[in-house]
Amino acid sequence: MKVHFISVHWIQFYPIILAEQERFKKEHPAFKMLCEITDALKKNAGCLIEVRESVNFILGAAGENVTGDLIYITNILRMFQEKLHNYEASYGPLEGLSPAKIAELQKALYHFARGIRQEYWLSWLQDIFCCQVKAALIHAMDGIPYNDTEQRLFIVVFPEFSFTDFLTRDLVAFYKETVYKFLYGTLPNDIPRTGAPLQTLAQLTTAFHEENREVLIFAGTIMWKASGTYYNMAPVFFQGACVYVWEKQQISGEDGKSYQVRHRHPVCFGEKATYRPPHSMYMAGSLTVNFLSQKGFREVKPVFGLTIFERAIRFAITICLDMNDHSIIGAETADIHILIAAGMNPNHEFYYANICAKRLFLYCDSAMGRTAMYRLGDKTLWLPDKNPDEWIYMNPEAVAERYRSDPASDIVTGIYIAPNIEEI
Repeated sequence: MKVHFISVHWIQFYPIILAEQERFKKEHPAFKMLCEITDALKKNAGCLIEVRESVNFILGAAGENVTGDLIYITNILRMFQEKLHNYEASYGPLEGLSPAKIAELQKALYHFARGIRQEYWLSWLQDIFCCQVKAALIHAMDGIPYNDTEQRLFIVVFPEFSFTDFLTRDLVAFYKETVYKFLYGTLPNDIPRTGAPLQTLAQLTTAFHEENREVLIFAGTIMWKASGTYYNMAPVFFQGACVYVWEKQQISGEDGKSYQVRHRHPVCFGEKATYRPPHSMYMAGSLTVNFLSQKGFREVKPVFGLTIFERAIRFAITICLDMNDHSIIGAETADIHILIAAGMNPNHEFYYANICAKRLFLYCDSAMGRTAMYRLGDKTLWLPDKNPDEWIYMNPEAVAERYRSDPASDIVTGIYIAPNIEEI
């Protein structure tokens, strides 16, 4: 099996997302209105009555026979209207409520509005990645002879923090419900970004599927939160579905507000579960535990297996700071180890010592602008007179030389197509 490596190069990809974020807010009136309502509910205290009147006025003026973008506007506003009607049915007219109750309901409506906006934005954001990666896959496959019979696995890796709510000075997490729909492929897809239906990562893994071609996507990380608790999750897509997720363990101030709260807990599948994690560092949120349980996994750990071309292949995921702690992976081994990061310095012995791959190590770092694929059997990587079977003996200069070779390809903006194709 030949492995091809394609990764997002964040330094070039970041401006694309910023530009698309502005286009998202301006191009469709429905999006613009959704953003305006969300901002008003967050910033303007006591504006709930004004929002209600605006919603009622627009829906009254629109009537029933609407077309184009007005359909999306009215659909969104009707959801608001129904929510407001439910509030008033439960608590009475807004005009008679206390300022404290108005503030409580406004906060709830803000989260409701933002949840809708998140779903549309995440669909839009996913499509941005799909379009660029699709172009890179087409280019990578164009160089393969037509009559080629080699089994080829194209591994696509995104950097840490690829999927967040609107980019600001801080990384903003999605709600748990939004990420659930992302993992299960149920986000709204009815407003196209480029005139064509929105694409999903799950669909992208099947678009190039052939008897001897497979695409596997490690989609960086997605930030999510529930009840003020923050998580940094790495999803994996293969053969038309999300097949695995893993969450960062060594959290910091970069990971939303997660360093400020006690939110990690040992993984177990229900009170009567017979499985208990072998190490206290194996911790995850309920979304991760439930997802893997439904997929048939009994363990939440950074190493998992997939059957590819009728071969069992083991993969390991490490997210940034987790690379510093050997206990997270421990004695586990994998055929392919993937590092998803945002500012890891790879020139330390302890870093090399924690690579658990028996064949390939793939590295994608957004902040450092580095991305590369290394093979354990590559004799050019090792220090002189050292055992080439242990990653700890990699030559830092050889490692740096690999990722210094202009990783930001001009072929597809923001995407790196590794020049080396490795056999496993």
